[in-house]
Amino acid sequence: MTNKATVRSGAWYGDNELTLNFPTGWEVEMLNQQDAPALTEAQIEQAFAEPIGTLPIRELAKEKKSAAIIVDDLSRPTPSYKVIPYLLRELTTAGVPKSEIRFVVGVGAHRPITKEEMAKKVGTDIAAEYEVTNEVILSKTYKCGNI
Repeated sequence: MTNKATVRSGAWYGDNELTLNFPTGWEVEMLNQQDAPALTEAQIEQAFAEPIGTLPIRELAKEKKSAAIIVDDLSRPTPSYKVIPYLLRELTTAGVPKSEIRFVVGVGAHRPITKEEMAKKVGTDIAAEYEVTNEVILSKTYKCGNI
């Protein structure tokens, strides 16, 4: 019987191992998720070219004037920076002006992330060329009924 568990922590800050100690008499069992293997560039390319159950983004975005791309914050180790160039190619192929494409980091209840952290998430070159923010500013106010 073990009362210790080792978990990974700090994915964007060094991906360290952290050992957690539990009281004597506790039996601790680790139920780790089964990660899928990382997609290759060819697999990402194919996913954009042949999406399942929908039209390609380049078709969906035709005649659109702008795009907002939502990415998760650093609490998730999602490598958004690897997929974003493919997504941007789809949008520009559809005719969406580069100047009208922006990124919003969906922080939920977490703290806003810094400019440096945004660059980690979307990629340094993307953060330098596009608007990346934690905030959404609505141009209209909407009422949500009687809450």
